[in-house]
Amino acid sequence: MLATYVMLPTSHNASISKIGTIHLNDSLILSRVLYVPSFKYNLISVSSLTRNLFRSLILCADKCLIHDTIQGRKIGMCKRFGNLYFLDLA
Repeated sequence: MLATYVMLPTSHNASISKIGTIHLNDSLILSRVLYVPSFKYNLISVSSLTRNLFRSLILCADKCLIHDTIQGRKIGMCKRFGNLYFLDLA
């Protein structure tokens, strides 16, 4: 059973409203995604992305490549702004 909240780094709890699946592109589908209405941004867990979806990440100073380890091809690219990587869906 999943929790009904997530704990933030500030030790406060944020309520989970829904759990579902999203299709970011044809090759990048995320399951068991938590919808937390109070979050301003959509966050992806790196460990969940690499462990459960057979993906690898190549981190560089200004970008991150999401690689499908089974098919051996790039399926996503992220650009770094500050200390966060933003997924480029274009």
